[in-house]
Amino acid sequence: MWGLSSFSEEATLHSTIAGKLWYVFVYIFRFVAVMSIGGAVYNDEQSQFKCSTVALGCQTVCFDQFSKISHLRFWAFQLLGLNFPVVLFHLFALHEKGQFSEFGPDRNGLKSRLGNGRKSRSNSRTRCKPTSSRRGKVYKRKTIYTDYGPKEIVLTKRIELAYFVASVFRFLVELTFLYLAYELFGKVKTQQSNLPRQFILWDVLWAEVPRFYACRGDDVNLACEQHLLNGENSFVPCWVSRPWEKTVFLRYMSIMSMVSHQNTM
Repeated sequence: MWGLSSFSEEATLHSTIAGKLWYVFVYIFRFVAVMSIGGAVYNDEQSQFKCSTVALGCQTVCFDQFSKISHLRFWAFQLLGLNFPVVLFHLFALHEKGQFSEFGPDRNGLKSRLGNGRKSRSNSRTRCKPTSSRRGKVYKRKTIYTDYGPKEIVLTKRIELAYFVASVFRFLVELTFLYLAYELFGKVKTQQSNLPRQFILWDVLWAEVPRFYACRGDDVNLACEQHLLNGENSFVPCWVSRPWEKTVFLRYMSIMSMVSHQNTM
C-alpha cells in the first residue's frame, strides 16, 4: 500500500523478533486502522462541532482552539515520520547488496537443503565473496526460509549498524509524537479545569474527547466578543459530536503508539 510494502519487507528481513512486532503494530494495528476506520469516525469532526453563537467566525475560531490539528492528520504525519528511517534503511541495504557477487558453491548447498522439503523458517549464516571493490573483507550471507521459498540477504556490519541507527530514529520519533500528543490532546482536560500543566503519561494514553468545550481566551475575544459579557470568566459553550467514539479511537491509537515505542527499545 502506497509502495511501502517493498520497503518494509527489506527492513523486516534484517529485523529481530521485537523489530518484526514493531512492524505488525505500525502497519496492521495503526496504519490499517487509520485508513479503514478513521475516516468514518472523524468525517463530521468540524461540521458537527457546534457552538452557542450566531456570530460569523466565532465557531471557526473555537474549533481551531479546540482542535489544533486533526487527529487523522496527526497520525498521518506520525506514520510518515516512522516510515522515513524504514525507507532510508531499505535504500542503504539495497546499496550494500549491490556491492557483493553471488556465491556459487553456497547456492548449490542451498538447493540441496531445499530438497528436504522444509517450509519452516530458519536461519543459516555462510560466508560470501565481496566484489573487487571490497576484496579482502569477508562478510556473511543470511539465508531465510519462508512460505514463498528461500531468500538470501547480505549481512554486513554496516547493515547491522544502519538497522540500529534506524531503530534509534524510530524510538525518538515515537517519543516525540507521544509528547506532541500530550500537548495537543492530553492538555484539553487540564485546560478546561484550570489544573496545573505537567507531562503525565497517563494523560496521553487515556486522553478524552470532551462532549462540552468552554471556548475562552485571548484568541477568541475578537471573534466572540459579543458573547463574553462576564469578564475574564466568560466563555462560549461548544459541543462535540460523538465524543465517546472519538475517545475510544484516540485511546486505541495512543496505546498502540506506546506499545510500538516499547518494541523499539
